[in-house]
Amino acid sequence: MPKLSHLYCRLVTSLPTGLKNSLKQTPLVVRGIQPALVRIVEFFDFLPGRLRHFCRFLVFRLQTVVSGGLRRLRLGGRLGGWGRRLRIWDGWYRPEVFNRVRPGWWTTPPLVISQRPCAGPLVSVIVTCYNYGAYLDAVLGCLRRQSCQDFEIILIDDGSTDPATVARVRELAEQPDPKLTVIRQANQGVIAARNHAIARARGRYIFPLDADDTIEKTFLEKCLFFLENSPAHVFVYTWTHSTGAEDFIWPTRDSEPLEALEENRMGYAVFRREAFARVGGYNPVMAEGYEDWELCVNLVAHGYCGRVIREPLYNYYVKPGARNYHAIKKHAKLRRKINALHAAALCGRRGILTRQARQPFRVANSLVNLAPARRPASGSQCCLIDFYREQRGVRVDESRWQQILAWAAVHRESRIILFLGRPQPELFTRPQPSNLFVYYPEEYHPLRDAALFYLYMERCYRPVWIPLRRLEKR
Repeated sequence: MPKLSHLYCRLVTSLPTGLKNSLKQTPLVVRGIQPALVRIVEFFDFLPGRLRHFCRFLVFRLQTVVSGGLRRLRLGGRLGGWGRRLRIWDGWYRPEVFNRVRPGWWTTPPLVISQRPCAGPLVSVIVTCYNYGAYLDAVLGCLRRQSCQDFEIILIDDGSTDPATVARVRELAEQPDPKLTVIRQANQGVIAARNHAIARARGRYIFPLDADDTIEKTFLEKCLFFLENSPAHVFVYTWTHSTGAEDFIWPTRDSEPLEALEENRMGYAVFRREAFARVGGYNPVMAEGYEDWELCVNLVAHGYCGRVIREPLYNYYVKPGARNYHAIKKHAKLRRKINALHAAALCGRRGILTRQARQPFRVANSLVNLAPARRPASGSQCCLIDFYREQRGVRVDESRWQQILAWAAVHRESRIILFLGRPQPELFTRPQPSNLFVYYPEEYHPLRDAALFYLYMERCYRPVWIPLRRLEKR
């Protein structure tokens, strides 16, 4: 990346003489660069309209470099001719940069979105079961422990033949649980079962969950916060923690049109019900497996953008003989099916899909469906241990982690909220007390707006801030 002093000199040389002499006298040191840039902006007030907006735009881009907003800033072309040949782009697209800049003739106006209140449950969790009665208590238990309880559960029994499973499904159907709906049908396969259950769903968002898998207690809360602060063409997923016969973390990535065809880098997604209806649901062609991969590729082909939360919040149970175990053996055949279905659309519309993914946006009223009124009253005090603001760049080592666990054990009647500055996936693979909730404030907003997440936590939990020095005294 070019030095800021070089960029500053190139900017100065392209400006009028009077302004150039004034700017050359402006101090530009690393420690005082932010006030200096503010003073530079004041000189632009007397310039013509388009030139004034362009100069402010360039200074804002320099300011984002200072604050860490951009990973790369490259200059192409020449700065002469009042900057008409200037080309600035990001090596890794960061939409939050474009949303900080006032729209002008050089930028695309942001898409303004206003969230509306959701009449029914915010998300419908679809649990498909075929002879998996032994796992139903675990999957339903992880849903009851979710930090966000604004959901419904649709359990569909796809013609189970195991007597224990049939008996357990019958017991669940007889229980008076307003969140749980039980559907029984003849065996038609997981694709037909999911399509049938989603047709009965009432939630704004859909989350398919296999009966033998589980999710972490903050999965729904983090995914829903991300989606409520995103435009309608976004679906979200997390990293996957594989357990059972194998134990590893599968790091998923943001969707990219052509990479989506090569390998599955999109996880088990939460998506809008309207998006599912638009793409036609799960394709019966994928009856042998990889139906989740095909659905995500189909969403991308229809203009939807997959975004990842970099935490292993989905627990996938690996066991020999499972459906996915046999699908992996047919990987080449199933991959060719996905390419035959969507390669033409993805290759032909790659430019359109890329531009749509880079469309700047701004969401208004994003907390309307995440208000405290939609949460059950916990009746317990919430304590906030904030490493994000106090020690943002510090990783939580083993000694710190033991101090946090000791604090949670002493205050087991309270909800302990832990804010960290940088993702540490290994923390989610360790046993955690039920009253400890770990968050990374920047990860759950598409523009990495940590301030809005702080506002959300304040409205929902009203936590009591605990200084880090109190942890050391214990």
